[in-house]
Amino acid sequence: MRALLERNLDHVRGRLERACRAVGRDPGDVALLPITKYVEADAAAELVRLGLRELGESRVQELAAKAEAL
Repeated sequence: MRALLERNLDHVRGRLERACRAVGRDPGDVALLPITKYVEADAAAELVRLGLRELGESRVQELAAKAEAL
């Protein structure tokens, strides 16, 4: 799972950087906020291990379960 998440994260960061350059923005001024809706706690924990410290969740009960697991 980690390799897949790393590849996807690299892809998203590349797209973000290209989009910023296209409109003249500094990529460092843009935050990436992964949303963990429908994602198990172990995948969210792997995102944290990959250096992402802020995650979004739309359901309070899911947030509580993931927060406890993390």
